[in-house]
Amino acid sequence: MRSISLPALSLAFALSAAPALAGQIVKNGGAVVSGECFLDDSGTPVVATEIVDFYEAKILRGWDLALGEPTEPVEAKIEKMLNRLAVVDPERAEVIRGWYATFDSERAWLRNGASLPQVDDVGEIREVLPLRCFIYQAAGQRIPENLPFDPFYIVDVRWWDKLNNDSKAGLVVHELIYRDGVRRGHTQSVGTRFLTALLATDLIDRGQIGPDVYKGILFRNRFDSYTYNGFRLYPEQSFTNEAAAKEFCANLTVDSQLPYLSGSYLLVDNNNFGHTAFKTSPLGSYLLSLPEDRRVFWTLSGTVKLNIGGFSNSDIYQNAPAPALCYVRL
Repeated sequence: MRSISLPALSLAFALSAAPALAGQIVKNGGAVVSGECFLDDSGTPVVATEIVDFYEAKILRGWDLALGEPTEPVEAKIEKMLNRLAVVDPERAEVIRGWYATFDSERAWLRNGASLPQVDDVGEIREVLPLRCFIYQAAGQRIPENLPFDPFYIVDVRWWDKLNNDSKAGLVVHELIYRDGVRRGHTQSVGTRFLTALLATDLIDRGQIGPDVYKGILFRNRFDSYTYNGFRLYPEQSFTNEAAAKEFCANLTVDSQLPYLSGSYLLVDNNNFGHTAFKTSPLGSYLLSLPEDRRVFWTLSGTVKLNIGGFSNSDIYQNAPAPALCYVRL
């Protein structure tokens, strides 16, 4: 079992002021609630600090955590969560385990008194917080510019030290799952919080989350595709003809459809999407990371290939399996 190194044993990551952080942290990270956030059996407020993932799961969904005894090591609790993910999603679990193996080397502790920039994506839980219960940013992710010297994850040691082992494990898993979300085009962490909290319960252990339910969770939270604006690409769903790709998109949601290709633009109704922004999006970055013969997707103009210079019709791939590029309306 690997171990999470403690703040006192790690290199300090010092940034001079909060405004400097704001220009560096480009992705959402884990948040905590802290203050008089709970009531005991007598109705007396209880001061506590917990990650938002777990707090909203308890308050809004009535879920109970199942991560073992309070004194169980953080690493054991993380393993429990990743083992549950492996039951329902072994391929994703393998990817996330790879990131977990390098978490310590890619993580730095914020310990100079600055605060991470607040990310306002916590949703409806903010509306039901008690008067003296507040939300704070405990971790953030960034795009390292100077590998291997710049950290990928930044954790505020002040909040880490206030968390119990359940929430520490949850915060690490949140960051790992959100890393997967960001590469798929996520711009907020609502789905990450749901999946993190789910893995902290025994719902998978008890068979409450079957394949169909889990598939729905992935779809609603966009963990089954790569996205750009309303477009979704499903790499694991390949088709050999336009009719099948069109039917697949139509079955996702009402009015979901394939786009047209017109010159250097993809067209959906009266909206057009140019290749410049498309190719730099997570969806485009994913396609361009593939071998050249796999950068192909179905549209109403047949198969289209994404090149560095733009879109092109790809007649030579018409009989080869390719995923559908669906414009999904939710």
